[in-house]
Amino acid sequence: MIKALLDVLPMSELHKSMIAAPWLIGTFVQEWSKLEYTTTSTICAFNGAEFDKQRYEFLKNTSEQPNLLFGAVISEFPTEADIVKSKYSYLCPIRHDIVHGFWNGIDDDGNLYAKRTKNKVNNTYKVKFSPPEFEQHINSVKTLNHDIWCLRLMHQKKDFEFLLPKFKPLIA
Repeated sequence: MIKALLDVLPMSELHKSMIAAPWLIGTFVQEWSKLEYTTTSTICAFNGAEFDKQRYEFLKNTSEQPNLLFGAVISEFPTEADIVKSKYSYLCPIRHDIVHGFWNGIDDDGNLYAKRTKNKVNNTYKVKFSPPEFEQHINSVKTLNHDIWCLRLMHQKKDFEFLLPKFKPLIA
């Protein structure tokens, strides 16, 4: 999206990365927010919980999101639940790095980097993504969001089996 705009501007890759950085971080956070809503509403659809109450429980411990979703759908769609849980488990640490990282620079290759302290201890490490990697992670979140909506639709109407072939592992 932003790449098309940046491709026409006469500037170095480093400068393009500097312009793209806030957009990429913001877009990832926005897509993750949509994913949280979809996940919460899907859990509610499967277990009949009230949305506001479930959302509170869901947001209390975001590391449990894949397990809550997995537990809600496993008996009805075991294969798809495994794929969705695998995607969630892969993306959660990336989400934590992006959301909780202190984004403080761009290296000479145009990679965005952040300092991150994990688990509130002095274990600081560097997070680095190129703009294309960032876009790949954004697209992975969108794909997971789509997969979870498909699970919800399949649960609500059994005639959505045509959606099943669209479930593919995030990492081959």
